[in-house]
Amino acid sequence: MNNKELNWYNCITPMDLQHQAQEFRHSYGVKNDPLQRNMQLTLIQEEHREFIEAHLKQMDFDGAQADCLKELADLVYVCFQYAENMDWDLLEALYRVHKSNMSKLGEDGKPIRRDDGKILKGPNYKPPFLDDLTRTELTLENYEH
Repeated sequence: MNNKELNWYNCITPMDLQHQAQEFRHSYGVKNDPLQRNMQLTLIQEEHREFIEAHLKQMDFDGAQADCLKELADLVYVCFQYAENMDWDLLEALYRVHKSNMSKLGEDGKPIRRDDGKILKGPNYKPPFLDDLTRTELTLENYEH
């Protein structure tokens, strides 16, 4: 944690995001059904579009950046709803993707960058193993415990 003052909002654990998705679905009687994934995908597309629109207007008016942040939060929220609908552990997936992303460094321990600044995969990159989180067949060859 950096030197920010400790507040309720920076004490929220990632687990809370998954619990929020569960609480919302329970409170509103939304059943988990993989056949509903297209509707969930539509919500992600709608929130993504709203986020892009807010991003493009960030300098247009007072409060525009707060609007952009709200749309970004909505996008993350519906992504957790999609994962909950599919009975996927998105938090564990995020942890594994982060661990995988941290393996992208070059042999010299420094990031390899594309001209636009994007971090590229280094020679020691290990892709995240997520099959067990989607209840598909397990193949452990690329997975580091």
